[in-house]
Amino acid sequence: MKIFLTVLTFFCCSAVFSADLTEKLMKGSCVTVPPGEHTISRTVEISKNLTVILENGAVIKASCSPMFRIKGGEFRMEGRGLPGKIISTAKGQRGYATTERGAAFDLNHADGKLPLRFFLRNIQIQAWNGIDAYFEMKDRKDIEEINIAECGFRCHERGIAVRLVGLGSARVENCTFDGGDNPILLNTAIPGGVVVRGNTLRHFGRMGMLLGKAGQIAEGCTTHLPDTIVHDNRLIDGGHGASIKDSYIHGILIYGNNVSVQGNIVRDVNRGEPVPGSRIGQQIRLPDGKILRGKWITVNGKKRRLAGAAIYLKANRALVQGNICTNSGWRSVIEIKTGGKEYYTAVVNNVVDGRSLAIDESFGFECNSGRSLWAGNLVYDMPHQAFVVRSGYENTFINNLIMNTKVGFALSGRMPGQNELISGNRFIDVEHPVALDNSKLDEGFGPDILIPGTVRIADQAELPDPGPQWYGRQIVRGDKMYLGIRTGKGHR
Repeated sequence: MKIFLTVLTFFCCSAVFSADLTEKLMKGSCVTVPPGEHTISRTVEISKNLTVILENGAVIKASCSPMFRIKGGEFRMEGRGLPGKIISTAKGQRGYATTERGAAFDLNHADGKLPLRFFLRNIQIQAWNGIDAYFEMKDRKDIEEINIAECGFRCHERGIAVRLVGLGSARVENCTFDGGDNPILLNTAIPGGVVVRGNTLRHFGRMGMLLGKAGQIAEGCTTHLPDTIVHDNRLIDGGHGASIKDSYIHGILIYGNNVSVQGNIVRDVNRGEPVPGSRIGQQIRLPDGKILRGKWITVNGKKRRLAGAAIYLKANRALVQGNICTNSGWRSVIEIKTGGKEYYTAVVNNVVDGRSLAIDESFGFECNSGRSLWAGNLVYDMPHQAFVVRSGYENTFINNLIMNTKVGFALSGRMPGQNELISGNRFIDVEHPVALDNSKLDEGFGPDILIPGTVRIADQAELPDPGPQWYGRQIVRGDKMYLGIRTGKGHR
């Protein structure tokens, strides 16, 4: 009896197929698509549990938009053997409200009759939009779960996008996104949390991934996403689709609490062009031929900020560790920004450079959280500042290695340096280890800002060459003590 039931299930799932799968997909509960290319003639609307198996590279192709509209139930699609392929040739337009969406999978019309749960495994998607749940419309019902693994996306606009509707939980693992303006957009409250792990995002236009309900500042900005894991992703070659109309570019952007961002590589995610004659630092060439080298831009008489970061968090209870950010960002590389209202972030053991940063107004790290730890980071080739410290929020900066920059720690705020512990850091080729964040670059000070201590050398040893790293430091040789100073003629 057990053998008979197994065989019966196989034949139920493996019916003989015509070129058009539409009816079989709409009527069946378990459909297996054999190898080869198959077409669907119109949108497949699904309000039930459905499993679709694409055998050994099977292709489903359509010109209708969307190809699949999932209104409810548990939808599962899996490629067995070679990856299955979903190809939409429908054209789309950019925007939340456009009706020309060119989507492979439409999750905008959940009716709430059955919980909508969406699973993909080993599927390659080519479409204007891959998984579309960001249409601006009324009376939308929530999506319970999106779970995607081992898939590939070649989408013109967005690979996976959710906005203006609740999402219970999301998981995206071991996927490849090639192209697209914003490959992963989960701009909504996600009470069940998010896992984004082991993915590769290449050649994206403006932003690699956005997780959490965006557009909030200071208090309350982290409440809608209670736990997030973003580990071991690679973001390569992004931001180049941004224009001066786009205020921001980002590799990773997260709004949440209990956030872990570890082991990611962000490489060549930037905007603008290298400054001629300079080894580090970038500029933006405006349409009128003028050159922008800072964070403020004026268009039609209106002044606004032009920014961008490799990793940007509005978060508390967060760990940002072991990330490598190379040639990425514009205003900053790694930025934690909550106006000091959110606490408890550890930013440790990251390796960042500032080659792509704005040459005149930029920084490697923006430290705008409260009661947080910044330690063990390796920061080099910064055209302006390594750390900008929004003072008064009781942060700790220790054991960071800072090389080749104008300013190590730039202190800002109403009382620069107040309640900020800066100690035990090493500076190599840094003109101003600690300075006020102003045009004069006055030396920074504060009760908790500690410069390196006294150095003792042998009686017959030569004194080190004067330089910014010795400014304010004491050197004891034999029975004499020397003090590094700076005069109008330089360091002595």
